[in-house]
Amino acid sequence: MRITSEPRTLRETLLWRALPLLALLPLLVTGCSGGGGGKGSPPPVTVFDPNPLTASGRAGSVFVREAWIPPPAARVYRTGSGVVVNLTLENLSRSAWDSVVSGSTPVASRVALTQYSLGQDFISVPDERERVNAAAQLFDISRPLVPGVRVPITLRLRSGSSLTLQVPVRS
Repeated sequence: MRITSEPRTLRETLLWRALPLLALLPLLVTGCSGGGGGKGSPPPVTVFDPNPLTASGRAGSVFVREAWIPPPAARVYRTGSGVVVNLTLENLSRSAWDSVVSGSTPVASRVALTQYSLGQDFISVPDERERVNAAAQLFDISRPLVPGVRVPITLRLRSGSSLTLQVPVRS
């Protein structure tokens, strides 16, 4: 069975191509700022972006190796729907056990942590350099998300560190 759609007008085509850029505009305008540096401040945060299909970064001993949003089934995650953010975590320290205790994003009303398809109060990241697969579920998103858009997601750790990643929606 083959599914076809009506041909798009030039205006519709340009709009669909510009939509991911327009969605990123508020992020580019407001920017991101790090904090701290003084005595008692959490360890520095490092954000890596070698792969356009994932986001990665480090806060303290916790390394987020991969963070990504699967492609939407209908070309767009609609306002009010839920979105899953896949996470691969690793602890780079052999002496400091840590946990992801919460998540937040400006594009969802609530973020829940899950592992093995079960809701969790936290995600443990043991000190064994073993990768941990988990997810953050975004509930009631406030705007449509299309492939190519990056969603800011902040993960907070039990150690007091936090890490904000620009997580891509895959196509």
